[in-house]
Amino acid sequence: MKLILSLSLLFFNLSISSQSKLLSGNYEKSIGSTDGVIIYDLFLKTDGTFIFHSYDKIYR
Repeated sequence: MKLILSLSLLFFNLSISSQSKLLSGNYEKSIGSTDGVIIYDLFLKTDGTFIFHSYDKIYR
């Protein structure tokens, strides 16, 4: 029983400390070919919210 409690407390503490890193900022991914391009924009805010945009440009 002590082992189970100790392991659960250890995993709980590791999960809390692993999420303390701030990842706010702007992220962009572009996927392109000869037919067009797809652009993904992700804006992560410091308050925990996000904005996601997806654009596609088809060349004809």
